Amino acid sequence: MAAYQSPKLLVGVRVPGGMPNMKKEKFPKIVKGNHLTVITHKDGRVELQWDDEALLKEVREAIASVTKASPAKRGRKKKT
Repeated sequence: MAAYQSPKLLVGVRVPGGMPNMKKEKFPKIVKGNHLTVITHKDGRVELQWDDEALLKEVREAIASVTKASPAKRGRKKKT
């Protein structure tokens, strides 16, 4: 079975009349996060681009941090 690959462009939204409070800014406006890049165009269209590898790395690190932090369970002492 082939591995699932998510598309890089997930959302394309057009805002009627553009975004009025963003007229003086340079376009396209790009905001890059750890695993998501948001690109806003002058006409109000917004693109979301996911970095699947970075997201997977963050999830693995989060799981590892919780797994390492959990205390070791001790068994009860048996009475003799």
